[in-house]
Amino acid sequence: SKANANDDRKFNRVTLGVYELGSTFKIFSTTAFLEKFKTMNASFDARNPLHRYRRVISDFHPERRFLTLPEVFMLSSNIGTALMGEKVGTESLKNLYKDLGLMNKAEFEIEEMGRPLMPSPWKEINTLTASYGHGIAVSPLQLTSAVGSIVNGGTLVKPRLVLPENESKIKKQIRVISKDTSLKMRQLLRLVVSNGTAS
Repeated sequence: SKANANDDRKFNRVTLGVYELGSTFKIFSTTAFLEKFKTMNASFDARNPLHRYRRVISDFHPERRFLTLPEVFMLSSNIGTALMGEKVGTESLKNLYKDLGLMNKAEFEIEEMGRPLMPSPWKEINTLTASYGHGIAVSPLQLTSAVGSIVNGGTLVKPRLVLPENESKIKKQIRVISKDTSLKMRQLLRLVVSNGTAS
C-alpha cells in the first residue's frame, strides 16, 4: 500500500525525475540537422575519435570510416552525431530543444514536475556532448512528448491526463519541424530497428 511505501517507491520517475537519456537525444540532433540543411546526403568522418576543446569523443562500436547520415543514426555514432551538432550550431540545437519543450519544466496537470538540467554556462563542447545526450537531463515525459512531436508529422505534442470535453478548447497545433523532416526521421527510426543498434 502507499502508506507502507518508502520515499523511493513514492518518487514519480515519469514526470519528476530527470535523467541523462543518452542516445535517445540523437533523434533531436539528427532532426536539427535535417531541418537546417534539408538533406540526408551528408557524411561524417568517424575514422578516429573526435578531439574538441580538450575532450575526446569516441564511438562505443567504432566503424573507423566515413559514415553517411543514415549510418550515423543507424549505428548510433557519437562521433558522427557530435559532428552533426557542430554543423548545426549551438543556437539552432538549443532552439529545437526549446521548441520541443526540453529546456523548461513541462506543463502538466500534476505538480510533480521536474526541471530539466542544462549546462550552465553552455559552452561549445556542450553542444557536441548534448547532441548525443550527455550533460543534459530531462524527464521521461518530456522525452516522450518531444519524440512524439517529431514522428507525428512535426506538430508539438502536449500531453494531457484528461482531454477537454469541448475539443475547440484544445489549443491550435504548433508546428515545430517540417512534414518532410518528420517523414525522414520516421524512416531513420525504422532503419535503426531493421538494420541498426535497436534490432
